[in-house]
This record gives sequence, C-alpha cells and structure tokens, in this order.
Amino acid sequence: MPLDFSQGCRCPECLQQAIHERINEALTSRPVSEVLEMAAPFAASKELHEGIDYTVEQGNYVFTAWYHLKRGKCCGNGCRHCPYPKKYRKPEL
Repeated sequence: MPLDFSQGCRCPECLQQAIHERINEALTSRPVSEVLEMAAPFAASKELHEGIDYTVEQGNYVFTAWYHLKRGKCCGNGCRHCPYPKKYRKPEL
C-alpha cells in the first residue's frame, strides 16, 4: 500500500496507523472491485501484520477488511469486518 511520507514519524506504530487509515479511506471512497485490485498483489504474502491484517480481542484473532480483501473472496462465515457488498458475499454457513 503506497504511503504519503509527509508524516513526520515513520516508526512501526505510526506506519501501521497510516496504512490502516489509507485502507479505510480506499474502502469508503472506491468501489470494491477497485480495492480488490489494489489488494491482489498482497494475496500471495503469508505474513500477517497485527493492526493491518488482524487485531487480537480477548485472546481471539479478528481479521480486518484488508485481510478479507487480500483473500479475494467472501468466505461466507459472516465475518464482522467483511468488506464485500451483498452481491459479492457467499451465503453464510
């Protein structure tokens, strides 16, 4: 995800926050098909990044919308952060 390096701090926490904000901005301002294209180059990466691909809540991993976009399709599990509009979603299991 290309970043604007005009921010002053580039520590891991600030970069994570900048990436998270950039992803959320793309999700709210662009069609899902366009954001899927943006996520596709990252699909092969098996490395997950806390705060970008998932968060940990009460000891459980909660995948983010970005993680789901990198997968390239809806899994049909009714995920909390599913970014796919109904026409893209699989029926829930």
